[in-house]
Amino acid sequence: MFCLALLCAGAIQAGDLEDGNSAYQRKDYDEAAVWYRAAAVLGNATAQFNLGNLYFFGMGVAQNQKEALRWYQLAAAQGNARAQHASGQMYERGQGTEQDYKEAVRWYKLASAQGYAAAQLSLGESYYKGQGVPRDYKEAVYWLQLAAAQGSQGAKQLLPIAQKEASESATTTANSNQAQAVDKPSDAETERRKRQEIEELLAHERRAKTAELEAATKKQQELEARLRESAERERLANEARVQASQTAPIAQVQQPQNAARKERRLALVIGNSNYKGSPLDNPANDATDIASQLRSFGFQTTLLRDATLNQMRDATRKFADQLPSTDVALVYFAGHGIEMKGRNYMIPTNADVKFEYELSEQAYDAGIWLDMLETIKSSNADRVNIVILDACRNNGLIAARSLSKGLGKMDAPSGTFLAYSTSPGKIASDGARGERNSPFTKHLIRAMQQPNKPIEEVFKEVRRNVGRDTNGSQVPWESTSLTGFFTFKQSQ
Repeated sequence: MFCLALLCAGAIQAGDLEDGNSAYQRKDYDEAAVWYRAAAVLGNATAQFNLGNLYFFGMGVAQNQKEALRWYQLAAAQGNARAQHASGQMYERGQGTEQDYKEAVRWYKLASAQGYAAAQLSLGESYYKGQGVPRDYKEAVYWLQLAAAQGSQGAKQLLPIAQKEASESATTTANSNQAQAVDKPSDAETERRKRQEIEELLAHERRAKTAELEAATKKQQELEARLRESAERERLANEARVQASQTAPIAQVQQPQNAARKERRLALVIGNSNYKGSPLDNPANDATDIASQLRSFGFQTTLLRDATLNQMRDATRKFADQLPSTDVALVYFAGHGIEMKGRNYMIPTNADVKFEYELSEQAYDAGIWLDMLETIKSSNADRVNIVILDACRNNGLIAARSLSKGLGKMDAPSGTFLAYSTSPGKIASDGARGERNSPFTKHLIRAMQQPNKPIEEVFKEVRRNVGRDTNGSQVPWESTSLTGFFTFKQSQ
């Protein structure tokens, strides 16, 4: 089982790294950072090095040299030569840490021992300058020759200068050294000592890596133990609830609110505010507050804030995997939404949409959520499906476009309640300055807290209050084909 887990983790790392490389090649550095981080936290050294580079240059993430060094060193501890060299450079320059030439040389030696030419050049320069090690032109020549043999132009330029310095130094000290020639170690002995020093450094890094892996394994074991304890508590609680329901009076079982207590409720909540070209103030807040309310109503809730397209797709797939055992399924989206050719597209934060034709490949078609809810059946034939779109906020996402305002009308499939923050073809408000939520979500949160209130009445109240607050410019709208009863909050 442990071996299988390692194989699965390795496959996930490789897939995330590949997705990160693909995004990087497209110059989508925001998405690259997401995928590199996913692989890096699982221990992929290449992803850790790449993520360090993004932090160093401020690509897809805020520039942070300290964070860059942290990821470099995690990769370096696993023997990644490029990360070892990068760590050495940061210590040499005092970037993200205090300047420390000796520490820089230590990393250069580790990378040089693996034959990394850039590190051999840096180590040769350190010996030439006497930075972190005593000045030693002969040693500088040794490492520069190794780097030059691999085609390093910097090494080729410095090598003749170092050779000249080494020759002059040898001539100047020849007479004084003759008397001590017997005591001077041979070249073979010098080479042996050099190899021994590098082997000791590598052994130190292996010990550090082993300790880190042991700590991570212990942490994982503790987490698994807590999860098992939590699962056992949940099992016992479920047994107690089943036993209580079997002994309860029939009159209580017939009440809708008591029946609803046994429902398995599932929610996917997305709020996108941080758009590159047209940011919004409130969707991330709206999603956070809606998610909090839904959890208090018994929903198992997944919350995404400022989600990319791939994150929206992945979250939807995980949501779909759980639908067959669900009694109530809810999807909520807040952010930019655009209708084109009869399709309603929800905009992820990493979208770079300049022309209309790009929407289909860079945005998420809300119709997919309806298709998913209609086609993936549940063990409960009367499952309640709810889709809430607080979108179509008008902030000029696509300049000079010939698109209709707002979202287009979609019909709710059987067993589904579909709610829009405004009527089709109209624009929804993001909220007045200083407000935490949009008008629609603000009133939805208030209305859904009323015990035993049917969902149809909840949204009627939202429509009245939003219309009043906006002087009729925004009128929420619903399409429903529900056949059963549903209320967000049941009385105790």
